[in-house]
Amino acid sequence: MAPIIVQRLKRKDLSTKQIKIKCKDAEDNEVTEYVPICASSDPPEFALDSIFEIERLEKRYGLHGAIKTKFMIQSLGRALQGRFSEKFEDLASEVNISNTANQANSNRTKWNNLMRDFCKSIFPRGALEDQKDYLEETKRPGDLSPETYVERVVTINKRLKYYERDAEAYSIRQLNRKVISKNLGGAFRSKYALQGGEDLDDIDEIIDLINKISKSVRY
Repeated sequence: MAPIIVQRLKRKDLSTKQIKIKCKDAEDNEVTEYVPICASSDPPEFALDSIFEIERLEKRYGLHGAIKTKFMIQSLGRALQGRFSEKFEDLASEVNISNTANQANSNRTKWNNLMRDFCKSIFPRGALEDQKDYLEETKRPGDLSPETYVERVVTINKRLKYYERDAEAYSIRQLNRKVISKNLGGAFRSKYALQGGEDLDDIDEIIDLINKISKSVRY
């Protein structure tokens, strides 16, 4: 399996590969949102797109309790096709979502575990370590600005938690030291280190420093 590449995801035409999801905003207005489809012929990385987008909608619209969890499971089931859909439906059928109000945290844990079990079933053994090795060992592509590179790395890092049941993403400090500062390259990396970049643990501060350096150092 090729790791999720830093430059871009290899998705060609999202406009023709999406499902519509109806959500309601704080004023109870219906809003149409879109979640990318992961077709049977797609690489498994595309399933992460679908999961990531559904969790983004969860945060945006503040769904709660059993309704939220069931909605998320149903939505992901719609976005997955072929072999991905079959594996997901088999796993989802074994998940019992509680309708009791005080079980919200339990339902969230069930969602998290379902996502990890599903991803484990579609990614080959060692996929998590392959992805981490790729992040740590791959220099920033020359056609990518340092800011865009950092934003892309942060996005990839957020998805690491899905690869296995006990998988964890890097902390921002770890991501900065093991990936960002290590792979910025050349004079840019030296300037970043001299200005204390390697000690930062806040992504906004990291990007601010990178933008500052970009004004004086060519990349």
